Amino acid sequence: MERYADIRRQQRPPHGPGLIGDIDTVIAATALTHDLELVTTDRDFLRVPGLRVLLLDHTTFLPVTR
Repeated sequence: MERYADIRRQQRPPHGPGLIGDIDTVIAATALTHDLELVTTDRDFLRVPGLRVLLLDHTTFLPVTR
């Protein structure tokens, strides 16, 4: 929950671009806590500092960026 709160604080203006969803924040906090790479089609996760994200195209599921 501390990691969750840290992410929320980092994303609130003026520190960040704005909040992502609550459940997305829980997912991001879990991935950061366990040093996991998140595989997703949701670009919002790219806004989480320090989160390793493998972004997939939402129609082909091919990698967009790493």
